Amino acid sequence: MLLYMIYTAADWFLRLISLAILIYCVLTWVAPRSAARYWLERFISPFCAPFRRLAQYVCMRWGSPFDLTCFFALIGVNILSVLLGEVYKLLVGLF
Repeated sequence: MLLYMIYTAADWFLRLISLAILIYCVLTWVAPRSAARYWLERFISPFCAPFRRLAQYVCMRWGSPFDLTCFFALIGVNILSVLLGEVYKLLVGLF
């Protein structure tokens, strides 16, 4: 039961991060100077930081004017969510 609660909390947290990244992307297009965008930027910055270097490399390589950091962060969070589910299934199978 405790394992299920930990899995559920971690899964909800990853969903919250994904939703926050999506809302942040929309706010950068619609209301770039809003207070909500600045607050979300501070919230998602630690999750997007590991992907900044990769996004800069891809943008320079392709010559893209767009920042793809949030796109790569979403992919990373989704991969982490899938891995979390697989680890949970493995641990449930052991007990």
